[in-house]
Amino acid sequence: MGKNTVIVHTPKKYKKHGDSYTRLYKTWARLKERCYNPNCISFEHYGARGISVCDEWFYSYEAFKLWSISSGYTSVLQIDRIDNYRSYEPSNCRWVTPAVNVQNRRCVKLSTSIVTEIRKVGETGKYTQTQLGKMFNITQKQISLILNNKAWKT
Repeated sequence: MGKNTVIVHTPKKYKKHGDSYTRLYKTWARLKERCYNPNCISFEHYGARGISVCDEWFYSYEAFKLWSISSGYTSVLQIDRIDNYRSYEPSNCRWVTPAVNVQNRRCVKLSTSIVTEIRKVGETGKYTQTQLGKMFNITQKQISLILNNKAWKT
């Protein structure tokens, strides 16, 4: 190659689906990011634990979209892994409300009696939500959802 030779790299041709700015596409991109990007804030809870995305979904947004639509996806639902120790794959995922999703965390397996106790102690007004979270070993956000009847409706 001569001194003035210019090497031009042509970009890969990607199939255009027109969904790049949709909530569903962003969900797909984020689940891949938390499983494979060590710089992602959620990586330690996913990729670092061995959680991955099945090849079918990893390589094809269209396959993920088809599964999502046939599995009841709407813009108010969140993707949930049924078994928190398994990966993102059609047989282990579902679309659920935020209230259901917060109950299916590996660190949060609350019983109805514990939720009742959280509400009882919370109603006294003696403790902040952060203090309640520490008492019951759950996050302040989870306490807030319970106290505001957005999770664990009884």
